[in-house]
Amino acid sequence: LDNTLVAHASYGTDAFKQLTKMKSRVVLRLLKMGVNVVWTDCDIIWFKNPLPDLISYQVDLVIQTNAPDDEKLNGYRRINSGFYLAKSNPPTIKAFEDIVVFAAKSAMTEQPCFWDVMCGKNGENTIGDDRCAYNGMVVRLLDRRLYPNGITLGIWNATYGTIPQRYPDLFILHNNWIKGSEAKQERFEKHGFVMFDPVEELCLYPTTW
Repeated sequence: LDNTLVAHASYGTDAFKQLTKMKSRVVLRLLKMGVNVVWTDCDIIWFKNPLPDLISYQVDLVIQTNAPDDEKLNGYRRINSGFYLAKSNPPTIKAFEDIVVFAAKSAMTEQPCFWDVMCGKNGENTIGDDRCAYNGMVVRLLDRRLYPNGITLGIWNATYGTIPQRYPDLFILHNNWIKGSEAKQERFEKHGFVMFDPVEELCLYPTTW
């Protein structure tokens, strides 16, 4: 990994686009080793273990939606590749191979490439309002009330320090729909979601919210 690429990877830049496309390459390598993969971006906070719930969907790929509240979960290019569980099986491996190839030729970030490959450029592979089907695999978009993106229900606008109490059913919360790493860091800090002791240089794990 080129450190200069990371240093210049501000949102929307060519460096950022290149960096995002590395994620699916890493996941593909693990899938080919027979490993089921949970991917979570570093701007996501976990409130409780989502694994039993993710496994219960019994599909090939369960993935977060980036759709606003008034759009379908599987609306146009609304797959969010920042959080998902991918099963290691031939259809999923083939889908990720196709995503890697498609993304390498695309000027977009990785995220819309997930949609274009698995849901179809014009949405021809969508099913209902929460699924897509691609070459024998089924993609399920996660309930945004449990796996919210950064605009869902205005959650991030809650009074600082109250999100876990006001929304006790959340598994995760994505700190997206806000531009810039500094703005994300500030929002995490204001809500008390930076769980790190800078003196001891250790992570802090809350036992309760």
